[in-house]
Amino acid sequence: MKRFSVILLFFILAVGHSGLAQDRDPAVLDSLEEVLPKMKEDTAKVKLLDELNTAYRDTKPDLSLKYGQEELDLATKLKWKNGIKIAASNLALVYEDKTDYPKALEYYLRALKISEGSTDKSGTVDLEISIGHIYEQESDPRNALDYYSRAMVLVEQTGDKNKIAALNGNLGAIYNETGDYPNALLYYQKALKGHIERDDKVNFAISETNIGNVYFNEGNYPKALEYHFKALKLYQELWQKISVAYEYQIIGNIYIEMESYPTAIHYEQMGLKIAEETDNKVLAGYVLATIGNAYVLLVKDETGAGNAMHQNPGETDQNKYGERLPKSKSARLRRAINYLLRGLSLGEKMQINQLIQYCDETLIDAYKLNGDFKKAIEYTNNYHAMIDSVFSKRNKEKLLMVNLKHQYENQHLTDSFRTLNQEKQEKITALKLKRQTTYLLVAIGFSIFVLIIISLIYFNYVRVRALHKKVSIQKAELEKSNRDKERILQIVAHDLRSPVGSIAYISDLIMMGDRSEKEVMESIKMIKNASLGSLDLINELIGQMDNARSPEKKPENICELIQECAAMMNFKAKEKQQTIVCDVPAAPLIIPVNHEKIMRVLNNLIGNAIKFSNEKQMIGVSVDDGASDVVIRVRDEGIGIPESMKKEVFDIFTESKRYGTLGEKPFGLGLYISRQIVEAHGGSIGFESTEGVETIFYIRLPKNSGQQN
Repeated sequence: MKRFSVILLFFILAVGHSGLAQDRDPAVLDSLEEVLPKMKEDTAKVKLLDELNTAYRDTKPDLSLKYGQEELDLATKLKWKNGIKIAASNLALVYEDKTDYPKALEYYLRALKISEGSTDKSGTVDLEISIGHIYEQESDPRNALDYYSRAMVLVEQTGDKNKIAALNGNLGAIYNETGDYPNALLYYQKALKGHIERDDKVNFAISETNIGNVYFNEGNYPKALEYHFKALKLYQELWQKISVAYEYQIIGNIYIEMESYPTAIHYEQMGLKIAEETDNKVLAGYVLATIGNAYVLLVKDETGAGNAMHQNPGETDQNKYGERLPKSKSARLRRAINYLLRGLSLGEKMQINQLIQYCDETLIDAYKLNGDFKKAIEYTNNYHAMIDSVFSKRNKEKLLMVNLKHQYENQHLTDSFRTLNQEKQEKITALKLKRQTTYLLVAIGFSIFVLIIISLIYFNYVRVRALHKKVSIQKAELEKSNRDKERILQIVAHDLRSPVGSIAYISDLIMMGDRSEKEVMESIKMIKNASLGSLDLINELIGQMDNARSPEKKPENICELIQECAAMMNFKAKEKQQTIVCDVPAAPLIIPVNHEKIMRVLNNLIGNAIKFSNEKQMIGVSVDDGASDVVIRVRDEGIGIPESMKKEVFDIFTESKRYGTLGEKPFGLGLYISRQIVEAHGGSIGFESTEGVETIFYIRLPKNSGQQN
């Protein structure tokens, strides 16, 4: 499925909440806010705060959070349990809309704890469904199924057919997420049938949307359009403006998949109009990004654009809906970039990482097509930085979700034991008072029974303690696993930076078209070598994560390796007007090495020389043929290494990291990895440096593969 199908899923999920919110008159909201400070701190004020919280949920989520927190604080102060439950639920909804799922889960669990202690089975069902939805959003179908199953047990007791239909919809969503589309359709159809029986047109429309989404995921676009147009018609009849806008956005995405870009732009424009009218910045941001993507695709695939116009007779430079389509490539790209930048701005204001990432990724294509490679590189760096940030955040969120769930379950068990013990004491006291004299034997028998109960409680307590200890161990293992994954990601990002940058630079040179056939073939060869090296790095890190083990070596001409590395790194040197000079023997110098690993060491050393040298300086690379080993030296005339940092140069955990002469970002992995690789070859690595004068890194590699230095 193409990348913009993610946006489609986002809006389908959003329909379940935002689509049901009512449009409110701003004048009414202003009057409510004026009354608020004059009210007494009682339940009536809690209800008014609840009204404001709900009213601003879709349009001003930060303001909604403010009123929701005030609502929760006041209800807590008043010790009004139902008010606390409602306020916590409302806060959870806002955090869910903002995709802050750990926070949403925290407030839902707080509300659930109160609801489970009451007779409100219906409210408990709603909260369990919401918690299941959070786990569904976090791609955790097992926990989602657990809460949906709890909810189904209670729903069957209450006989609420509407909620049974809703739970069928939730099960359909789980199967849709896991790619089991036949079962997804089965449960969505069950939900649809239930809503039809109850004449629930809103949820009927939502089910139509969900079924359309399944067909979209299957690639059955005609069927997807059929159901989404049905849903659109229902939302229009119900005057659900936000839901209508969501449907326009989804339909536009489907037409993008069908390569009917002018039609897609038309529907997205209709969605954008409603989003701006209702001040729904989240929806507006996604629609702007989708329109920008449609224009980029229109330029990238001229044949696809021609077919799309053919599907709508009369479309030339203007589609039949009034959106003028510029004829020239540059004009279309300008329009694409304008929409994408507007979408990116909203994404950054709303702190929606998914939207920011999508805009960055599409802007890379737009600027490349427009020939602005500098801008393309800028947004490439932004995109990868966002990926790194999201990866780290998702791991932390998942760990927090696990902790919240275990805290809730442990508290639930503790409350159960406390209730059981209290009931037991009351029974014992009543029995002693009533049968103190005449029923002594019965009292003794009951005391024995109580001892058995206490024993069971004690053993259960011991078992819970053991379970808690096991959970703590699993938590520690999960934290260690997350740290290992972050380190792997750092190493991959560091070591792939140079070859990927070389590939991009060499590709640009080839695309200029002013190089000879021989130069083109040499460039292609360098691209191939860099690509293969990158793939080997990824396979190695994923497969073994062990640079220190003895590498597979074969005879290589070390002089050719040095010259090849210098050629690949030359593009970085040119950015600072530097010169790389290789002083190697003309005759081959064959030693046993691992080609890819030694290339990685050379890349790191030459890259550091470039980074820590000023503009227009020279970097020298030389090799000396000794009796038993070969010595490679990389010399620069840069800023040098201070005495205070020399002991920590090869330490992966050092805090002594410096930026390059042009502010290049330090990673602190290159020299650590280089030392592991060289020592695994039986060699050694060292350096000599005078601060402000020069730095020379040298590598000693044995000529004999079995020799250890």
